[in-house]
Amino acid sequence: MIKLKTHITADKREFTSKAGKLVKLTTVFVFLPNLPYPEKIDLFGEVPPAGVYDGVYKIDIYQGRLQLSPEYDKFSLSENK
Repeated sequence: MIKLKTHITADKREFTSKAGKLVKLTTVFVFLPNLPYPEKIDLFGEVPPAGVYDGVYKIDIYQGRLQLSPEYDKFSLSENK
């Protein structure tokens, strides 16, 4: 687990997958240690409201790539936007 500053935007998109399921996508900026600018990622599903959070993520390796899995119940609001 790692704690990262996370800016959740109000940019939310919805579309229908090929299987006919509704997919929700939210743009998020994550501030990684030792980097001057945040990294843009898209999260699927329901996310907390827009704002700046101290977020907790689980780091996994999936198909040879790093994957950040947010633990929303451990997010704490640091700034409201």
